[in-house]
Amino acid sequence: MKKYVLTRPNTNAYAQKKVINAADYGLSQENDATPAIIKALAACKLQKAEKLVIPKGTYHFYPDKATEEYIHIVNNDEGLKRIAFPVRGLGNFEIDGQGSVFIMHGQMIAFDFKQSQNIKLKNLSIDWDKPFYFQGTVISTDPATNSFVLKPLDECAYEILADELIFLEKPGKAVRPWKEWAPSMKQDIGWQQNIDWNIWFDPSTKAPALNGHEFVLESWNETLKRRYHAEKTDDGNLRIYDAAQKLPLEGWVLIVNGRKDLSRTL
Repeated sequence: MKKYVLTRPNTNAYAQKKVINAADYGLSQENDATPAIIKALAACKLQKAEKLVIPKGTYHFYPDKATEEYIHIVNNDEGLKRIAFPVRGLGNFEIDGQGSVFIMHGQMIAFDFKQSQNIKLKNLSIDWDKPFYFQGTVISTDPATNSFVLKPLDECAYEILADELIFLEKPGKAVRPWKEWAPSMKQDIGWQQNIDWNIWFDPSTKAPALNGHEFVLESWNETLKRRYHAEKTDDGNLRIYDAAQKLPLEGWVLIVNGRKDLSRTL
């Protein structure tokens, strides 16, 4: 008589998750990480993977080879967006950065989710190589000259032109395009902005400064009936005269929007 042996299914095999490692798709800390991540996410969808692992490192993402899609995002300007992590059609899915840092270059969206649910992100941080605004910290004030000294964030580019402080997207010569004819299409100067769109933050509360509207900077001081002016100090900081009705407090942080049109582009 033929014997039949009943075996119990391998529960460990059933319990194992399908995991994909982005390094297998060309991910490198030396090159643009964007193409490899897009390939890895496509493989996750095709193979019904439940997890994407990104080996610990610092990865740089550039818009040139990113996924492009015209999308509408809440509290954001609609338009053609460049996406580093286009998560599409995935469910019960996890992305584990294992402590990685993702650096975005230019106007990019780090993550965009569509037709996906129960997505978990962990062990990662996101930053941009350069902010899309100007930032500086007040290090001293002088009521006698109605001025204060501002220490700009290292990543911010700026120039003083005819005593006026101009913030630049790209280092170079400021041309004040809002006062002149628009530059040619071939002249890529990036955005340039004066001080007229700003807000103060209190680092102790990490929130807009109390009654901050009383300290807003303006190119024309209505009380004094004269324009403000700025100069560089010997230690490389900026001294700003007559720009505010009230001098800000030491330690406050100034934020100036980088561009007034299409200002919410990420």
